[in-house]
Amino acid sequence: MESEQKTREVDLAQVFMAIGRSIHNFFINIAKTIFWLIRFGLDRWRLMIVFSVVGLLWGAGSFFDQAMYQSNMVIRTNSARSYEMKDMINNLSAYFESTVPTVKHDLATKFNTDSVTVSKILSIKPHFIIDYNKDGTLDEVDVHDDHNPRDSMNLIDLTHLQLEVAVTDPMVFDKLRDGIVYFLKHDPYLVASNKARMDDLKEKIEMIDREILKLDSLQNTMYFREGNMPNLQLGNAQIKLEASKQLFYNDKINLLEQKKYLKLDYDTHGEIITIISDFAPGVKPENKGLFTMTKRSIMMFVFTYSIALLVFGIKKGLKNYAPEHIE
Repeated sequence: MESEQKTREVDLAQVFMAIGRSIHNFFINIAKTIFWLIRFGLDRWRLMIVFSVVGLLWGAGSFFDQAMYQSNMVIRTNSARSYEMKDMINNLSAYFESTVPTVKHDLATKFNTDSVTVSKILSIKPHFIIDYNKDGTLDEVDVHDDHNPRDSMNLIDLTHLQLEVAVTDPMVFDKLRDGIVYFLKHDPYLVASNKARMDDLKEKIEMIDREILKLDSLQNTMYFREGNMPNLQLGNAQIKLEASKQLFYNDKINLLEQKKYLKLDYDTHGEIITIISDFAPGVKPENKGLFTMTKRSIMMFVFTYSIALLVFGIKKGLKNYAPEHIE
């Protein structure tokens, strides 16, 4: 038993030693790679200067790109679920990607605007808004569209969407907002669905009004019936009469509370969509500036540097391979 225990202890120690050596070798290899890259750059400093110049030129080219302004708008989808309206807006992507003039003209017609305005619109991307933990709060926008529909804890909100748009002229935001509203308000499905929703709300409000009148009538009838009873000079009789006045008070309050929310929905959200948060004016292009230039310069430098490493690595491998196999 003791020998077996010692064997296990020795084996466990060897395992930890092997893990330690692996970690040590891993960091040593990283350090060697870094030193090799530095040496490569120092040995070929002229080539490194060329790579740097190419990267700077590529980054500076961002100042000559077409300006792009981005902004967001949050809408309440009154007459359809958010996923239905998301699909409708996503179908517009084909219009923005096309360069055919007739397609741009069709989009201008759908937005009730001119072709010049449409030509300045780069994209419209609808995103779900996620409700974490089912608490009814709009927590985060799914900007990457990677929400898992099987996630039973974090749900998409069915009544709100965020629209992310990109344009080349910040003065287009107002026309774009009006165009989106016009497009959705003239969709036959949404028009029919909203009409049915409004009729249903109106019928529910009228039904509650009738129920309130019935309660008032019944309350008055019972009040006067109690009032015709002889008034006793006892305090308990007075208490009984006051209690009869409150007979349907709670029922009426509940109905008025229901009516308040239905009336709010009817008056405030009577249209197909409600704009919760409008586009903010884009005062700064998203694809210009020192940060964008630096990012593009570094990306181009890394790309050209990687290509050079690959080429010189293959060249060195061929030189080592050739003397042994050419003969």
